[in-house]
Amino acid sequence: MLCALNNLTRKKFESCSSSFTGATIAMQLRNHRLMLHRGRRNWPPAWIWTGIGYNEQPRGEVGSLYDVQIFKVDNRVVLLMVLHDVAYIGCLRFDDAAAYQRIGAILRAQIGRPIKAIGGLDLSALLSTTPGVAAASVMRRAALPEAPLGRSLGGTREARKQR
Repeated sequence: MLCALNNLTRKKFESCSSSFTGATIAMQLRNHRLMLHRGRRNWPPAWIWTGIGYNEQPRGEVGSLYDVQIFKVDNRVVLLMVLHDVAYIGCLRFDDAAAYQRIGAILRAQIGRPIKAIGGLDLSALLSTTPGVAAASVMRRAALPEAPLGRSLGGTREARKQR
């Protein structure tokens, strides 16, 4: 009986492994090993209301990514998300000091996309092309609609530096 079970398991493994021969296995951002802080998953972040508009207390992968800020102090990436013209802030903290910069650059290139679609990104493919991500971010920002509630949430980079 045990021998028959081992043969069945081996056949399933061989059929699965043969389909992945020569290919890399996709790893979604939401499940990637870099998306950890103190051993716990950091995606999706807890969304905090900014105080403007009606607070829907969103949870999970909702809304669209509006802005990304990368902080060097404690390996932190702060996300600004918009849901029904109301802005929310989420924070991603990382154990790996190099990971937060790479993930932050990838997330900046995703500005304007739904949070759920970002969580489903194939991170294994994107991590190999991170240096070219900055140019895509500029193009995506130019195509963004007006800020929620008609306000400018972040302004231009030059305006932020003057504050």
